[in-house]
Amino acid sequence: MKIETSTTGLIYSNNAGNYLNNMHCIWNMSANKNIELFFMKFDTEYCCDTVSLYDGSSSSSSLIGKYRGDDLPGSLTSSSYQLYVSFRSDRSVVKSGFQAAYHFQGQSFVTASSSCANLLKVESYASGIIFSNMHGEYSYGMNCSWSIFSNLSLELSFTRFQTERGYDPVTVYDGSSSSSPLIGRFDGDSLPQRISSSSHKLFVTFTSDGSVSRSGFVANYHISGKLFATASSSCANVLTVRSSTGGMVYSNRDGFHSDNMYCSWSIFSNTNLELIFFRLDTESSFDSVYVYDGGSSSSPLIGQYHGNSSLAAIASSSNQLFVIFTGDGSIVRSGFAASYHAVDTIRLMGGGSPLVGRVEVFHSGQWGTICDDRWDINDAKVVCRQLGLPPATQAFGRATHGRGSGQIWIDDIHCSGYELHIDECNHGGWGNHDCVHDEDADAECSSIIP
Repeated sequence: MKIETSTTGLIYSNNAGNYLNNMHCIWNMSANKNIELFFMKFDTEYCCDTVSLYDGSSSSSSLIGKYRGDDLPGSLTSSSYQLYVSFRSDRSVVKSGFQAAYHFQGQSFVTASSSCANLLKVESYASGIIFSNMHGEYSYGMNCSWSIFSNLSLELSFTRFQTERGYDPVTVYDGSSSSSPLIGRFDGDSLPQRISSSSHKLFVTFTSDGSVSRSGFVANYHISGKLFATASSSCANVLTVRSSTGGMVYSNRDGFHSDNMYCSWSIFSNTNLELIFFRLDTESSFDSVYVYDGGSSSSPLIGQYHGNSSLAAIASSSNQLFVIFTGDGSIVRSGFAASYHAVDTIRLMGGGSPLVGRVEVFHSGQWGTICDDRWDINDAKVVCRQLGLPPATQAFGRATHGRGSGQIWIDDIHCSGYELHIDECNHGGWGNHDCVHDEDADAECSSIIP
């Protein structure tokens, strides 16, 4: 079993090869919504090795079905908030087994698995990254594959690409295996164009020989047509992903940054980006944050920042930002922390701090507010997550941080608190409301990075 996010995960009989003889495994799932189970692979001994699915918390619950053989069961849904799954194999024939993704009913999702360890990072239920290596150069003699599945069509966007030309290729197939139609074979140092699947599956392989090694590749997988923003870093433990469109980069979570730091972050999206500093405290003139409007330090410099001044939000002119932090060997301070997210989606206004303010959302080319009817901390959690900021600490009503103007976009909102974006929450429909701006909703996000 693999828990990917708070609302999605995988269950399987085996991670690779064939399952074992005499298995008896049970998975018990519970949620605050109906649960959907989406089978991505299914191959068991037809007579004897069975997956049983029950609509409740035990094998005494109503039987949804028993499945064996090699027919893919597809998508199955509970009528309650619980599912009970069992798998039994006998002592003879073994096969490649089953793999299934669980998630909220009707929720879009994407999941991935890798034949090699530590070369996959789930960012959210809608996105993740695959890579040959995160730091330095890839290893010699690699032979790795990644299987990516969704209940919608997929896109793969490469954010870094440098392999030995003619020898160390990345190959992408439009389906579940290397027998599927070939989309392309890529090597060298040219960044491949965005790749779209014609189905709900992509299969990616990477092989390297025993000679030259380069900086390798990183690619973001996500649901086709959806906004995404992803980031990678040259240093470990200085990056937190909050959603498919936002996260945080920082010199240190808490305390003080290290001496002689040199770390860089590459932030990539399919739209323009915004960077919001919510902490800046460095040795003035010596320990600096540099922000570049592009994919490297050769891109135009937006600014060099140090000391403890407050900064306005920084917007890119393209779909990439590159950030560097350098520290010398003497004085250390509390460092910097900044959130990144896709522009023109959501913002906090009027709070006097990047972490608090009136919530405004962007829809149909126009900013507007949210009415405070039913507004609570679960709604604020989604706001902070979408902004890439730390978790919410408070939800306010009655225009606590000032009245907005113009459009009121959302009324009667109800979030579970697990959604990635505010528009995934239940509400009365865009522009449908009986509110005035005295009822604008506000939120506050923590300054503490979890």
